[in-house]
Amino acid sequence: MVNLQADRRSALLCPCRIVLWGSALLALLSPLVAMQFSGEVNWSGGDFAAAALLFGMAGGAVELAICSRRKPAYRAGACLAVFAALLLVAANLAVGIAGSESDPANGWFMAVPLVGIVGAVRARLRAQGMMITMLAMAAMQMVAAVMAGWTIDVIAATVGFGTCWLVAAGLFRRAT
Repeated sequence: MVNLQADRRSALLCPCRIVLWGSALLALLSPLVAMQFSGEVNWSGGDFAAAALLFGMAGGAVELAICSRRKPAYRAGACLAVFAALLLVAANLAVGIAGSESDPANGWFMAVPLVGIVGAVRARLRAQGMMITMLAMAAMQMVAAVMAGWTIDVIAATVGFGTCWLVAAGLFRRAT
């Protein structure tokens, strides 16, 4: 019984978990600090709630990936996909990828992580299905770019996020 409690305590204090949740907390508190020094940062309670929800969901997904007994390539692919999706959603909500955050074309970019969520559920998180899901996300990223128009910001986002989806697909393939 004592060893089980010691194992739980050491798992709670695992350096990976401390870094993960500490980074999420730091990212969530950064706008609060910035608001004290600049009038350009102006978050509402809803903004903080949305950010906390995003960081919580992403952190939970990374925890599941890290704690799984799957191959390291699978865990790396899952972590890359989660962090890229978090960054895509956060950037899209904050400033927008196509024009401003209120530009309707940004809805297409929000469809990319939705494809990932639906694909992961359908694949039951199996490596082969996750590989296909990442390829579908890369394809959806291209569709979003076409629908939004080929501005330099859209091209940069498509290349960056598309690369993340393809690298994650390769890692999931390696895990099969």
